[in-house]
Amino acid sequence: MRVLTFACATAVIALAGGAQAATISGTVTGADSKPGAGVFVQGENKAANRLINVLSDNAGHYRLPDLPAGEWVISAHGTG
Repeated sequence: MRVLTFACATAVIALAGGAQAATISGTVTGADSKPGAGVFVQGENKAANRLINVLSDNAGHYRLPDLPAGEWVISAHGTG
């Protein structure tokens, strides 16, 4: 069994021009630089008490849509 390792990121979303929501997207890769398919990706905004969970696709891509402005901590967890 291969354990995938991931970096955590913090994203600050500042909405301009009356926008109501934003999207964070990216690609999950392992230590071997291969795509992380089926990885659990989580976005958390403690101030807004929001938690959003998605799975990465076969190419390692993920998308967290409709996020309100604020600070989001993004983490990924999985084994492969």
